[in-house]
Amino acid sequence: MAPTRPRVRAPLPPCGVEACSTAPRSRYPSTLPLAAKDPIRMLCTPLRAIVFPTLVVSAVVLAAAGVAPSARAAERAAPAGSADSGARIYARTCSVCHGDDGGGAVWARQSLRPAPRNFRSAESRTELTRARIYAAIMGGRPGTAMMSFATQLSAAQVAAVATHIETTFLGRAAPKGSDALPPPDGATYPAGLRSDVEWGRRFYASNCATCHGVRGDGQGPRAYFISPPPRNFLDPATARFDRAALFDAVSNGRTGTEMPAWRQVLTPQEIASVSEYVYLEFLSRRAPTGR
Repeated sequence: MAPTRPRVRAPLPPCGVEACSTAPRSRYPSTLPLAAKDPIRMLCTPLRAIVFPTLVVSAVVLAAAGVAPSARAAERAAPAGSADSGARIYARTCSVCHGDDGGGAVWARQSLRPAPRNFRSAESRTELTRARIYAAIMGGRPGTAMMSFATQLSAAQVAAVATHIETTFLGRAAPKGSDALPPPDGATYPAGLRSDVEWGRRFYASNCATCHGVRGDGQGPRAYFISPPPRNFLDPATARFDRAALFDAVSNGRTGTEMPAWRQVLTPQEIASVSEYVYLEFLSRRAPTGR
């Protein structure tokens, strides 16, 4: 029997993909200068078939969105309350549901339950304070399609889109100075605490809504079995509650009720976060607009 020659393993191409080692050598470059001049050719044919179309599609998507990365950076750096920046953010992020004119997109009105907020309605002009708009953008709206944008928009961007909604749809004058900024986090809470509204929204939905209700009306699924009934945050009698009162109630509970002392399981930071969500979502909506 003739001796068998040892099998020599072909070297891998520059891309490092073993399956490409059987491709003709002409399909990938052999010199570094060529790769430096044309990086795409440094890839073997199968990888070029994946990478090149991906680059093209990415460019098309960015062009269709009408927002280049540099434009997004400019939006994040825009002054608080900038109407121009707010209009761009609204068009890119909000108009798909709320409509270009703020009255609600046709598809959303017909498909979503409840329908998106109609910013041009008389109800919106009465209910939507600036703090209420911030709460919706930062914390979302439980029970609706409105999601939280706390991790997607900067404080300046939230201020800008809130200003756009107020001036374009609600018919108010653009706020100036400190009024154009988001409500200060942790106001009236113990020193050093900064509220996280998004965390507070999630905690409320998981632990508080069963009694106080998704809408804060005290009509959660357990409310029927509780005496005295859970607090209705929409009741005008709750107007006396400020952030400090909420922090105390959540921390220490209420004797003679089902309201527990959450300080046993939550940190002060977490208590501040859920208190701020309740304040912005339910209590601040009754505050006068001042405009």
